[in-house]
Amino acid sequence: MTYMIVMQLIFTVIGLAILGYYIGIKTDPDGNRYIVYTAIGLAVGVLVGFMTLYQWMKSEARYERRIRH
Repeated sequence: MTYMIVMQLIFTVIGLAILGYYIGIKTDPDGNRYIVYTAIGLAVGVLVGFMTLYQWMKSEARYERRIRH
């Protein structure tokens, strides 16, 4: 299960960075805004990925406590 969560984190980060790059190229093809949009996509991807990982760890901890008692 951990492998799946880590892979989801990696693909979310990569996907949002690519989406940011695409939006940057489409909105300002001659400028450097694609770098900013890529960085924003990367940051959002990392944030969402770690939030998902944290929620999964919390649910696993609740499951472990429930099983032991």
